[in-house]
Amino acid sequence: MSTATPQRPAANPPNRPTITSETFSQVQSLAQRIQGMLPREQAGGHSVGVTSCSRQEGVSVVAGNLAVCASEIYSGKVLLIDANPQHASVASRFGVRQTPGLSDCLSHSLAARECMAATNHSNLYVLPAGALPPRSSRFSEERVAALFANLRQDFELIVIDLPPANALDEMFIASQRVDGILLVLEAERIRRQVAQRVQRQLKQADVMLLGVVLNKRNNHVPEWLYRRL
Repeated sequence: MSTATPQRPAANPPNRPTITSETFSQVQSLAQRIQGMLPREQAGGHSVGVTSCSRQEGVSVVAGNLAVCASEIYSGKVLLIDANPQHASVASRFGVRQTPGLSDCLSHSLAARECMAATNHSNLYVLPAGALPPRSSRFSEERVAALFANLRQDFELIVIDLPPANALDEMFIASQRVDGILLVLEAERIRRQVAQRVQRQLKQADVMLLGVVLNKRNNHVPEWLYRRL
């Protein structure tokens, strides 16, 4: 599969998805460490899923920034996939068209390079969600496996923007397609018991939990004093 002719981004796309400086530091650190956390014996690139316990915890923002950071650190190409078609946001964040995309690759057998978009970040490409598939539709495991096998040959890292963990069973990209998961938690919103339950579910699915990103934390002391605590 060649990515020599992906579509170009629209004029004046967003430079970087919005995120707090504290959360961005977490994501940047993860991007630097993630290579050493994933299995080295595997041929081809690695894939990392980003999910949460519930909606609107900032998964898309964290996934976008992880991809941006990785593209600045890694020597190879990085791909960001929007695998949350019900609430797709990658295309608008990076200023590219929504279709064709992932669902079109899987349902219409379009070549992945026809659905990808280059971004204004060197070495970073996105595969938007594509057309919204019917809720009853499910893509064949063979087609998903073939797509990821090809993508791993071309990209050093694939970052996948996933729906919340409680909806992963409904997703056409099975959790087994990723090498590891990052769990995004919104501070002061998600109860500890809920987060622990999600972690147990991921463990039962034999998915490696790479780390937890605490997002939207409100500091109740001044920032300069917080850093000294």
